[in-house]
Amino acid sequence: MIHKVREPEKDDLLISQEEVNDQKAPTWKPISLRLPFLTFVLLATCALIVVLQWLLYTSQIAGGVIFAPSINDLPLSNTFGYLYAPTIIAVDYALLWSWIDLDIKRMEPYHQLCSTGGALAEDSLLLQYPFDFVALVPFQAARRRHWSVLMGGLAGIVVLWTLTPLQAGVFATEDRVVTHNIPFLASTAYQPVSNQTEPSALYAQHAYNIAWLNEALPPYSTVDFVLDAFAPATSYAIDDAEVWNGVTKLYSVDVVCEPTINYIVDPDSDNPSTMYNSSSGCSYGLPVKTGTGNDTSKVLEAMYVGYSDQNGMADWYLEGYCPKKANHTFLVRTTLFTQAGIIDQNLASTTTPDKGVLRTTSLYCEPQYFVQQVNASVAAANGSVISVSPVGQKSQLPQKMFDINLFERAMSSGLDYRGPGVSYDNGRGDFPENAWPDQKTHFVNTNLDMSYLPKMVPFSFAALKEPSLEDYLDPKTLAESYQAAYRLLFVAQMARILKSDFGTTATHHDGQRTYHTQALVLVPGFTYAVEALLVLAILFNLSIIYFSLTRTCSLQHDPTSIASHMSATAGDPNLLALLANMDSKSSQELCGALEGSKFSMSADAKLKLQSEYSTDVSANSGKAYTTNSKGVQSTELHWYSGIIFLSVQLTCIAVFAYLFHRAEVNNALNAKHFMLGMLATMTILANVLSVAFSSLFFEGLADIEIRTTLQPLLSLPFQSLNGTAPPFNSNVTMNWQGGTTKDEFYIAMSNALASSKLPSWTDPDRFYLPVTLPENTQAGINHTVSTEYFGASLGCQEPTSWATEDIKDESGSVDSSLLEFNIMQPNGSITNCSIDFSIDPPAYISGLSSLEISTVAGLSEVCKENIVAGWWRGNASNQTVEVTSKTMMLCRPQLVTGPAEVTVDSNGRVLSSRVLGYSNGSAPEYFTTSPSDLILQAHQFIIDHSNDWHNDSFPSDWNNYLIAKTFIDDRFLDPHLPAPTFNQAVTIYTAIAQTQYQTSTSYPPRTPNPYLPLLSRFRHR
Repeated sequence: MIHKVREPEKDDLLISQEEVNDQKAPTWKPISLRLPFLTFVLLATCALIVVLQWLLYTSQIAGGVIFAPSINDLPLSNTFGYLYAPTIIAVDYALLWSWIDLDIKRMEPYHQLCSTGGALAEDSLLLQYPFDFVALVPFQAARRRHWSVLMGGLAGIVVLWTLTPLQAGVFATEDRVVTHNIPFLASTAYQPVSNQTEPSALYAQHAYNIAWLNEALPPYSTVDFVLDAFAPATSYAIDDAEVWNGVTKLYSVDVVCEPTINYIVDPDSDNPSTMYNSSSGCSYGLPVKTGTGNDTSKVLEAMYVGYSDQNGMADWYLEGYCPKKANHTFLVRTTLFTQAGIIDQNLASTTTPDKGVLRTTSLYCEPQYFVQQVNASVAAANGSVISVSPVGQKSQLPQKMFDINLFERAMSSGLDYRGPGVSYDNGRGDFPENAWPDQKTHFVNTNLDMSYLPKMVPFSFAALKEPSLEDYLDPKTLAESYQAAYRLLFVAQMARILKSDFGTTATHHDGQRTYHTQALVLVPGFTYAVEALLVLAILFNLSIIYFSLTRTCSLQHDPTSIASHMSATAGDPNLLALLANMDSKSSQELCGALEGSKFSMSADAKLKLQSEYSTDVSANSGKAYTTNSKGVQSTELHWYSGIIFLSVQLTCIAVFAYLFHRAEVNNALNAKHFMLGMLATMTILANVLSVAFSSLFFEGLADIEIRTTLQPLLSLPFQSLNGTAPPFNSNVTMNWQGGTTKDEFYIAMSNALASSKLPSWTDPDRFYLPVTLPENTQAGINHTVSTEYFGASLGCQEPTSWATEDIKDESGSVDSSLLEFNIMQPNGSITNCSIDFSIDPPAYISGLSSLEISTVAGLSEVCKENIVAGWWRGNASNQTVEVTSKTMMLCRPQLVTGPAEVTVDSNGRVLSSRVLGYSNGSAPEYFTTSPSDLILQAHQFIIDHSNDWHNDSFPSDWNNYLIAKTFIDDRFLDPHLPAPTFNQAVTIYTAIAQTQYQTSTSYPPRTPNPYLPLLSRFRHR
């Protein structure tokens, strides 16, 4: 049947328009296209640009917007603003534009129908912008001249596809150096000369520890100078990497040297001699060779002659051979002999020049002590000096600040000068030594003759550390070495004289606080790109506002609702007849049926057909269509599309569930899922997912393990030991070197008091057989190796059977006393051991007194394997003492060994260890003789023999000094306190002795290794 639809007449249109005007109904628009909403989006976009530009400006001016030592370690409350908030804002902003874009696309067909004269079906009813591919919509809209859709589509693409991902690059972290000008205070306080009673042996010991044991320097000092302390005027939390820069005073010493003017006395005689003269008037004669050793491998001799005689304790001195104005002058000489010259013993008593000498260098030097105003930079955390720059001239060090004569007298003799009238034996102090530290162990494997070695000579070598000792034959190097030695000793002493007092005497000045930190910054490139995109969004927004305000369409209600769709064709039989058979047609069939038809829509959403149209589909299109009884279904709603989508979701859930399980094994999520709830949750997750991805990856440090093979540095078994010989040649004629040294005590002191590191491959309990680490190992790379460990288990008990016996001289007077012990051996036999000690105090001791005993239990090898320690209290009078209390301890060390897994740094310093086994060390693969030989060898070094009565609280031996300084326990030394009980003493004493066993025992390889360091007793270092 053919129906003819007439064109609406002009009068009908006028009547319809009049009805609308009469109703005066307000114009309906979607919320997203109304002016308030579009204005809100416009203002929000402008606000984002303003905020971004302000943050960028702040970042560029201040160096960042957030500062912290580690940005990644900040709590969520601080990191949320840049880790998650930008992405959340971008997603929400994109949602607003998606809403606007969707409503524009959804309403565009109705706006076209409302336009004057209506619109063709393909430009209105047949439009499907919401379902078209987003990227193609702007092209389709531009072709149809649908400008609102074009602007909305471009805005959606720019915001969702470009702005949202680009914003992730706006924020970044960078390392920053921040500097602030703040007021500082500089200390001017110091200990006056009259109170400078600290033993010189103590600061010399610290200088030794700094040079050889890498002990930390005192605050505000280097090996060349010391500064007055300075600090900010107001206190605050100091950053770990903070640096202070301020004006302060520098104290140091310069050493000016000149070559000696050698004058030969009686050159024509049979015994000519050489006098070493200086331009200042000094004239001094020295033997060609001062030592008496005839070891032909020791062909280098070094000599130091100070000015002061120091109460007759200096072996060589210039006092009396230089004018008094040159009372700070000293003479140094380095000589290289021939082997024949070493053997010729006459050299020790002659000054004949060039006899047996290959090369010699001699200098007269004079120290110049000064103070100077400088601008210094120091680390705030520990006061270590970073740099200095002079801001004033050098001036002479005030005499009231530093006792130069006392300082140089100690250098002349290498002994602690405690003042006039005080003998070196009787002078006591907080430090148990009155002699400067012995440094011979560091030169055992060199060609240095140590038969006579002034105490200043090793300091000159230690301070400069030239590769070869023969380098010190160069005059410039020799002068620099003594300048370095003087500065090192001066710093060690002056650092204890200066005080950190920021009270009323402190000076005020401006300084700078500089610290390294991480800063959250805005990347300009990404920021400007995001701002440019936001400007584009503003233009699109303004365009949409313009088109929204200028449209002639004035709909009264939402034309897209189901009610509107039902009423749109109601009452128009012709339109209903046209659409009656199209409910089951495909999209293609529908387009073909309606193509070319023109429709219009009134303000009340009534759809009208504007042109005559045949309801016979075949007549309109020329094509025959069959009806699909199954109806029409979009591709998205087909069953196979659902399966694909569901599979993707399940895969993502499985991956993230596995990752979540790896991170939180014991957590689980229990919830009920409903169809509507799942749909809503998926909609939310689709927008939240981009926020989650922003923190999916985290930048941090991770340990990477790489397996490798390392070769042992030393090999077993131990070299043959007899437990009696020191590590040096003890034959006087073969360059005697002073017997045992006290390196073990030096190491323990530096480790306990200055937190210096123990020797490599050593911890307080064990020594680990070292392996060869890869060369050029970077700092921060650690090595975990399986190796053997060696240690000593010190078993101590309170002796049950002991007695004292007096030993009398020929006149019947008590000369000394014997302390006798009965010691049970491991096989059950009893051995009687005794030690000889003076039980009576010296004449100058009276009143409450203390006695500390630290020695081996006797002279026989069996007795020497045991240690005797004791703490006595008494009342001394007239060289006798009434003992009031005493605590005795008998200790027998046992060697323990076994496999261990140890982690060391790139320098071989032990970081952690794990013992894998235990044995008593008697296995034949360890020793060619017996483990007791190693114990006997160690006892020569770690037993600091002591048995002196005293009425003060000063230590007489190293062990009790370390106990007093490490544990801050006065019971061991104070005569006014009771002696410590056995239970109190055993824990502390064994802890002190344990570390010394690890650093005292020699572990040389069976075959000499040319690459071992110079230390024979510390070859594992």
